[in-house]
Amino acid sequence: MGSDASDTEKDYGPPQRLKTVHGTAFGVPTQFFLDAVLPPLHTDINLDKLIDSGAFRFATTMQGKLWGYSKKSPSGIHGKDVAKSFESLQRGIWAIVKAVAKFKPTVVFRHNTDGARAADFESRTEDSLPDAFFSLTQCMAKRTRWTDTAVVGEYRRENREDDVEENNRKIAQSLAGCMRNDPRRRFVYGFTAEDANMRLWYCDRTQIVFSTAFNFVHDFHTLAHFVLSISFAELCELGWDPTMSPVLSSTPTQYDITVRSENGELTVYRTLELLSDGNAETLLSRGTRVWKAVKLVDGEPTGDPVALKDVWVDSSRAYEGDVLSDFFSTDFASKEVENEDIQKHFITMQTHGAVFAAGRRDRTPSFFVSTVGSPDPDPGVPTETQTGTGVHVPTVRKRQPVLQPLIHYRIVFTEVGDALSDATTLHAAFSALADAVQGLFAMHKSGWVHRDLSTGNILIVGGVGKISDLEYATDDDVEKIVGETKGTAYFRATEVDSGFYMALPERKREKRALPSMHDIATGRLTFREACAKLPPSPISEPQPMPPRLRYHPLHDLESLWWLAVYFVVCRELELPHQGEILDSDTQYRRQVLAHDWFYGGNSRFHAFRIAHYFRDNMSCLHRCITDKRAVKISIADILEDVRRLLNDAYSDVEKAVEHIDSGVSDKLYDDILLRFKLVAKISKKLDIRLHRRR
Repeated sequence: MGSDASDTEKDYGPPQRLKTVHGTAFGVPTQFFLDAVLPPLHTDINLDKLIDSGAFRFATTMQGKLWGYSKKSPSGIHGKDVAKSFESLQRGIWAIVKAVAKFKPTVVFRHNTDGARAADFESRTEDSLPDAFFSLTQCMAKRTRWTDTAVVGEYRRENREDDVEENNRKIAQSLAGCMRNDPRRRFVYGFTAEDANMRLWYCDRTQIVFSTAFNFVHDFHTLAHFVLSISFAELCELGWDPTMSPVLSSTPTQYDITVRSENGELTVYRTLELLSDGNAETLLSRGTRVWKAVKLVDGEPTGDPVALKDVWVDSSRAYEGDVLSDFFSTDFASKEVENEDIQKHFITMQTHGAVFAAGRRDRTPSFFVSTVGSPDPDPGVPTETQTGTGVHVPTVRKRQPVLQPLIHYRIVFTEVGDALSDATTLHAAFSALADAVQGLFAMHKSGWVHRDLSTGNILIVGGVGKISDLEYATDDDVEKIVGETKGTAYFRATEVDSGFYMALPERKREKRALPSMHDIATGRLTFREACAKLPPSPISEPQPMPPRLRYHPLHDLESLWWLAVYFVVCRELELPHQGEILDSDTQYRRQVLAHDWFYGGNSRFHAFRIAHYFRDNMSCLHRCITDKRAVKISIADILEDVRRLLNDAYSDVEKAVEHIDSGVSDKLYDDILLRFKLVAKISKKLDIRLHRRR
C-alpha cells in the first residue's frame, strides 16, 4: 500500500457505503486510492515526465484519449463476448507497461478467454475466474489459477444502474475467491469497468474499499498510474505473504511457513495437511486456517507433527499465546486444582507471534477515522452546564478508526486433533463434551472463564476432549464485565446475548389500593369519586440501576449445553440398518427449529428459559433422541434435565451477584458430567452416527 497504515488515516466524515454480497464496501476519492491504497510507483518511474516525453504515444491519441476509443466508447463496440468491447483497454494497458521498457513487470494483464469462467454472477461457481486479471508473469500453467491471480477485473458494456450492481456482485465474489483459494493472500486489488467508467477496488480481512469512478478513456493519467503501480509492484505489495511459500511439485499444495516468536526467533514449518479453513471462506473475517505441520531443520522435517494456526486477530486484544502463558502460569496448587487436570484437558503451545511483512507487523490499515465528541462551543462564551465556574472546558475529541484493525498472527500447538465439529458419532461428541466439563471445572476453580466455547474450540486428541482457543479467556474481574459481546453466536449464553442478568430476584412492589367496585356498580359513586376516596399512594423509592453483567462460570456451562443441543438439532442422525422416512411437515419443523435456535432465529431465550418450550419442540427430532424404548430415559429428557439444572443454578447464584464466582456449586459440574456421560453411553449402545445436514 502507498504508505504506512498510520499515515493513511483521513477524516472524510462518513464514507460512502455500498452493500455487496460479502459485506459493506466503503468509497474513497480516486486520488486518495492512488496515493494511499495502491502500491507506490517504482522510485524510478516519473509518470508526469513520461507523459510529457511522449512515452505513451502508442497508448493514447493526440487528444490524450486511449487508442481504440476515439470514436466509440466500450458500449458502442459490440461482439459475442463482452471482453470484445474492452480489447482496446487491454492493448492500452500493454502499451503503458511496454513504455517502461527498462523494468520487467511482476504481473501481466489478460482477458479471461474461457467463456464458462466469465459468466454473469448468477451463473458463476467458486471456480469461475473474473472477466479480466493481472496474473503472475512467472506463471507457467496453461490456465490462470486463483493462486496466480494478482488483481481481478470485471466488465459491463453499459453503465446503467443494474450493470453497476452486477459488477459490484461479481467483483466482491472475485476478491473473495482470491482470499479463499490462496492461503498466502493478505489483501487483493481489483477494478470494475461499466462502459468507460472504471472504479478501483481493494479488500483485506477487515474492509472492502472502492474508488469513485473515473473515465479511463479520457483520464489517461489515472489509468496509467493504476497500471504502472500494479505491474511493477513487489509480490508483498500485491498482497502475497512473504513468510509463506509453496512447495513445488506437491499435490495438494504444501507450504513452508515461517513463524516468528515474540523474541524474534524464526522457525520454519512445512504443512502436511489442512485441518480447518471454514472461517477463511468468509471474506470479512479472521481468516483462520489450521494445518498439521512439521518443523524444518536445515530443510529436513524434524520431530512430531504439530498444529499451526494462521489467523487475523483484534489489534486491541492480547495474543492467544500470551493468554495461554498466563493461564498455565496460574498457581493451580493454591486453587486446589491438579496440574494433571489442566494438562489433560487443555492444549499446549510451542511458539507464537505476529507475522512481519516488509519489516513491520502485518496489520490491516485504517483508511478511515472518525472524530468522537461534539464540536467545542465558542471558547469565549461561558457555558451554563458547568455549574459554578462559568468557564468553558474544551471537549476532548478523539480520532478513532472506523474499523478495528486486525493483526496477522500465528501460533503453534503441540497437540494435533480433530475439531468437535468433525465428530462422526454422537458418542464421540458427548464424550468430548464430558471432558470439557472437567476442563471447565478446573478452569473456573482457578478463577478463569473461557468466553468462547464452540464446535471449533474443543478438540478431540487421542479420544480425549481438549479445550482450545483461549484468546478471550480471562481471570480479570474488569475484563469479565460484558461490554462488546464475545463468543460464537450459536453457542453464546442467553444472558450474554442480552447483556443483562435474567435470574435476578424480582423487586418488591408497593400494593396500591383499588376503588370499591361495589359502590361503582350500585351507582352510589362514580369511578372518579371512588378514586378520590382512596388513600394517597405510597411514594416509591427510586429503584437502583441493575448491576452490570459480568461473565461467570455458568455462562461457559450454558455454552456447553447449547453445543450438546446443536448436535441433536442441526446434524442428521442415523441408526445402522434403520432408515428414517420423514414426512414433509416433520422435515420442515426440524429446519425451522435449527434456524430459530442457531441460525439467526429469536427463540433461543424461550428454548433455554421456558421448561415446556424446549421439551415440546424436541418431539420433531430423530426418534433415537426422544424414544425411551431402547433405554429407560431419552436423550431429550437428559438435555431437558441439564437445562433445568442450569436454570436452577442461575436463580441460586444471582441472588447475590457480587459473590457469583464462588457461588457455582461443585456438584453442578458433577451432575452435568454424569448426564453427558450417560448420553455418550446411550449413543454408543445405539450406535448413533452424525452427518452434516445437506
